[in-house]
Amino acid sequence: HNSPGGGAPAILPIIGGPMVGKRTLVAHVCKDERVRSHFSSILHLNGDSLGRIAEHGGLMPGNMLVVVKLVSDVHQEDWAKFRSTVATSMDNGSKVIIISRLKSTERLGTVEPIFLNNLSYEEFSYLFKTLAFGSANPAHHPQLARIADELAEEFRTECSLVGTNIFSEVMRRNLNVHFWFGMLSRLRRFAER
Repeated sequence: HNSPGGGAPAILPIIGGPMVGKRTLVAHVCKDERVRSHFSSILHLNGDSLGRIAEHGGLMPGNMLVVVKLVSDVHQEDWAKFRSTVATSMDNGSKVIIISRLKSTERLGTVEPIFLNNLSYEEFSYLFKTLAFGSANPAHHPQLARIADELAEEFRTECSLVGTNIFSEVMRRNLNVHFWFGMLSRLRRFAER
């Protein structure tokens, strides 16, 4: 929804620890056809470029989605300039999404932030099994289900969601106990190293 106060675009902070899926969430949103058709353009920026945007004449006019990745705290002066530039150059209906690990970026938003946390073991195990088994029923593969539980524990502590997704796709293509056990052994050796 638009932020209160008229023409200024809504600013949504998405905040969470490393590798919890902030960028993945935003990437999926940006790929959605409903989002792509709503905005005339989608612009990705990093925090270092905020001050330079105002100095170089602002943003293109239009109904835009601007995604800003902040890896460090932004200077209040740079943020004020950026926000002013955004308010004057972007059309009503434009939006800004901030991606950050820093809780302090919550203050930059004009709408309630989204906080992403690591998945619990139960949530992660369910996600991993769903990805690894695909349309196959884990109940029909009890040995694989046990190995999947162990793999989920290893992946949860050692891999990102992206890595887990890649591994689960490889495993889904080969529902073989020896293959899955070999993957578990390799992952444990990797973790030990």
